[in-house]
Amino acid sequence: MSFVGEKHEAFELTSSGEVIAGVTNKRLAIFAIKLTCSAALTVKWQCGGVDLEGGQSYPATGGYVEFVTPPSYLFRCAYGSALSLNIVGTGTAAGRVSYYLED
Repeated sequence: MSFVGEKHEAFELTSSGEVIAGVTNKRLAIFAIKLTCSAALTVKWQCGGVDLEGGQSYPATGGYVEFVTPPSYLFRCAYGSALSLNIVGTGTAAGRVSYYLED
């Protein structure tokens, strides 16, 4: 089943960076994440520079898949905030984030 307005954003980062840009007067509600790491990395999700959870360490070729059915969400950002991935280590973190925008 598809949720009205859902979006999917693929990413591939070799250093910390933005995964989804913030949208003025909207907030991102993340309902699915797929993440894989090419090397041993510690990663943590951030919204507007604020940690959403502590750092999670993964071995080479490690990662995870997590999801809920919309309109539920795993986490959401403050209004206008971007979703970023903070990466510690040398390697690539890649995957996909599924989200919808809330007014």
